[in-house]
Amino acid sequence: MKQLVLFILAFVLLQPVLDSFDVADHNTAINVTSQLLHQQSQLDEHCSVNNDHDIHCNISN
Repeated sequence: MKQLVLFILAFVLLQPVLDSFDVADHNTAINVTSQLLHQQSQLDEHCSVNNDHDIHCNISN
């Protein structure tokens, strides 16, 4: 019982620290990264189908 009370007390006292982490910004970063990886995958697929990888590489450089 004493351990349960200490656990609840620790959780309540640590709640402000846990709330300080900005989850929304973290989710935004994950979403942007996911979109970029998806776009890169689509470009790689396009290049392999059309055999024009060098053209796209030279444009981006």
